Amino acid sequence: MFRNRHRGGWRGQPTGRPLVFDAGTGVIPAPLVFGRASGATAFVDDALTEFAVDAPRFTAGGLLLEGQRTNQHPNPRLEGAVAGTPGTAPTGVGFIGGTTITRSIVGVGVEDGIPYIDVRFFGTPSSNGQVLFFLVPVGFGISAAVGQTWTALLYARQVAGSPANIVTPRLTVQEYAGATYVTESNTSHPITSGALRDGGVTHTRTITGAATTNVCPAWQGFITAGQPIDVTMRFGGLQIEQAAFASTLIRPPVATIAPSTRAFDSLSAPWSSVSRGGEATLLFSGTVPTAQTGERTLVAAYLSSVERVALRLNGGNLGIGVYTAGAASSVGGALTGVTGTATIRAGMTIRPGR
Repeated sequence: MFRNRHRGGWRGQPTGRPLVFDAGTGVIPAPLVFGRASGATAFVDDALTEFAVDAPRFTAGGLLLEGQRTNQHPNPRLEGAVAGTPGTAPTGVGFIGGTTITRSIVGVGVEDGIPYIDVRFFGTPSSNGQVLFFLVPVGFGISAAVGQTWTALLYARQVAGSPANIVTPRLTVQEYAGATYVTESNTSHPITSGALRDGGVTHTRTITGAATTNVCPAWQGFITAGQPIDVTMRFGGLQIEQAAFASTLIRPPVATIAPSTRAFDSLSAPWSSVSRGGEATLLFSGTVPTAQTGERTLVAAYLSSVERVALRLNGGNLGIGVYTAGAASSVGGALTGVTGTATIRAGMTIRPGR
C-alpha cells in the first residue's frame, strides 16, 4: 500500500548490444551501480525488512527507489514502554482514555517486522468522549506552520476484546497552537483483527491555521456515556513526514530516540558505458505513487558537472528538460494526465551537441 516501486532500464550501444536492466531479475548488472547513504526498510514476503547502507531493496514489485525522507517521530520502535495499569507509555507517545475509562499497557513485541505496543481500553464512560493514541506527546507534537503538508502513517489492529461501542475509529492529524487545539482532518480506519501489515492507514493534511505551531497525529475512536467498552489495540509503524504521501517506514538505530532520515536511492552508470559515439537512448518503466506533487526525476543523463538532460514527472505532467546548474534552460513537450498509481513507460534519445 505504501510502496513506491520503480523498474528502471537503460539502453546504450557502445559494443553494438543494448545494456538492459530488468529489476524483476533481482540483480543489478555492471556497469550499473546502486547507492543509498543510509539504511532503509521494505516489505519482503509480508515482513518489514531492514536493509543496510547501499543495499538495494528488491520487492515483489521490482526495485524500490525512493527520495530522501525524514520521519519526525523520534521513537517508531516504541522503546521505553512498561506494562501495567496504566503502565508507562513509550517515549514520544501519549494517550487519552476518556472519562472513567481505564488504560492498560499490555506489552510490546514485533509482528510482521513491525515493532508494536498493545494497549487495552476498558470501562463504562460517564460522559461522551473519545479514546486516543497520540503518535506524539499530547498537545505538543511536531513543529509545523501554515501551508506545510504533512502525512502520518500508522499500523493498527484489534488483538483482544471487542470494538463494540467505539464509533468512527480513524487516523486524525490535529493542529495545535502550543497546547491549544486549532483544527483537524482524518481518514477512517475500521477496527479489524487481521495481520498488522494489512492494518496500515495514512492521512495527509495541509496546515491551515495561521496560529498553528505543531501537528499531533492520533488514532481516535468516539465513546458514548453509559456504553461500556473493552478492546485491546495493537499500534505500530509510527511515521510523520513533511510530504504529500507516505513512504516506507524510517527508523533510527535501536536505543536511539530521535527523528531519522532515509537517504535517496540512486541507480547510475558512467555515460561512456551506456552511449555510443556520445549518443544513447534511455528508457524508463515503473510505477509511481498516487500523490504526484513537485518534481521527480525518472531518469537523467549528466553530460557535465553542471548540465543534465532529465525525463521528469512534475505533478501529473511528464516532460523532458535540459538543466544547467540546477535550473531548467529548456523544456521539451509534456505528457499530461499522469494521475493515480500509474505505470509509466517512457524514453528519450540524447545526442549532445546536435
